[in-house]
Amino acid sequence: MKYKLMEKIEPRPVTTKQIAELAGVSRPVVSAVLNGNDGPNIRVSQEKREKIMELARNLRYRPNPAAMQLKGCSRKSIGIIMDCYIFESRADLIKQLSIQLRLQGYQSHFAAVTDPVHELETIQDFITRGVSGIIQAYTANRIEHEKYPIPIVGLEDVEGADISSDFGYGIRVMTRHLIDHGHTKVGYICMKKLFNNRKFQGCQEALREAGITPEDDWMVELTWNESLPDNLLHLIEKEQVRAFACGSDRIAAKFISWLARHGYRVPEDVAVTGYDGSELSNLTGVPLTTAVIRNNELARKGIDLLLHKIEEHQLTKLVPPLQVKPMFRLSRSCGCPIHRDNGIYWEWVPLMLGDMERHIKEPPTDLKPEIDLLAGEAVLKTIISPLQKEDLS
Repeated sequence: MKYKLMEKIEPRPVTTKQIAELAGVSRPVVSAVLNGNDGPNIRVSQEKREKIMELARNLRYRPNPAAMQLKGCSRKSIGIIMDCYIFESRADLIKQLSIQLRLQGYQSHFAAVTDPVHELETIQDFITRGVSGIIQAYTANRIEHEKYPIPIVGLEDVEGADISSDFGYGIRVMTRHLIDHGHTKVGYICMKKLFNNRKFQGCQEALREAGITPEDDWMVELTWNESLPDNLLHLIEKEQVRAFACGSDRIAAKFISWLARHGYRVPEDVAVTGYDGSELSNLTGVPLTTAVIRNNELARKGIDLLLHKIEEHQLTKLVPPLQVKPMFRLSRSCGCPIHRDNGIYWEWVPLMLGDMERHIKEPPTDLKPEIDLLAGEAVLKTIISPLQKEDLS
C-alpha cells in the first residue's frame, strides 16, 4: 500500500488589520502601538494598548520586512556574514556580536557563506529583508560599501576591513618571545602564505630587529604541501630550527602531536607558540603559549562603528582602519613556567581563553629591538608573564 504524505500547511501570518478587528480599534492605531509611534495624534487608552500587545504576542505577529522597507521603516536587526569555516575563535566572535547587539536592542541574523558569489547574494538578501546594517567577518570579497544602501562594517580578515586584530604585531611579539628564550632561528607554520601575509611579515620583522636574517624556507605552508614531513624534518634536524611560531592554535596542536610522534619533546627539543587564544591551547598535552584574539573588543568596536554609521547615514569605510592588539598567555610550550590553571569547568567548556583566564596579559606598550621581552632568571622564579616587566608597564 502506498501512503501519501500530507503536505504541512503553515498558518498564514496575522495582520495588523486582523488585530485591529479583534481589539476593536482602527488599523493605524495598531500600527502606531506596535511600532512605538503612538503620540498626541494617536489617542489610545492604556487598556487598549495592552490588549493590542497581548493579541500580537499570542497570535505571534511579525512585521512584514518588505512592507516596512517600502514604507521607509528600518528594522532593529543586523545581518552577520562569515565564511563557513567556523572554529573556536570565529564562533566566539559570533557569540560576542550577538550578545552585544542584543544589549543594544538589536536582533542578529547570522549567515555562513561558502564563496564570494554566495556572500554577495547574502548581502542582497539581508538588504531585501530590511536589516539596518551588516557586519562581515573572515570573508573573501572586497566590498565597496558606498554601493550599498545600508551601512556595512568589515571585521577581521576581510579585505579592506574597518576593524581588525593586529595579527602582524601578535606574531612579532611571539617570535621575539622565542628569540629571547635563546633561539636564533624561528620558523613560521601556516595554512597558506597568501592568507597569512601580515603574520609572516611580523615574524620576519622580529627576526630582523634581533639581527637575524630570515631564510625563505623557515616558512612552511601546510596546504597542498606533499613535502611537509620532509620540510619539517629538514628544518629541525639539518637547519637546527628549534622554535616555531604557528599561525593558529589548531596548527600548533597538530604540530605538537606530530613532534611527539617523531620523538621530539616540547619545549625541551622544539619550542612552539600558537595564535587565537582558544580553549584548545589547554588541551595540547603541553599547555600552549598563544596570542589571544580580543573578540569582545572587536565586537564592541565593530558594533559601535556600525551603529554610528546607521545613525549618521554613513556608507564609507573607516580610514585608516582600526587595529586591536592581542593579549598574551605564556605557558610551557615556549619554555616559560606552566601557567598552573587548576580549574575544572563543570557546566560548560569555554571557547576562548580571554573570557575566563587570569593569566592573560596586556601586550607590551612598544616592541623595540633593545627591549628584552623575556626576563630570564626573574621569570623562571615566578609564574608571572615576562611581558609585565617594569619597562613594559
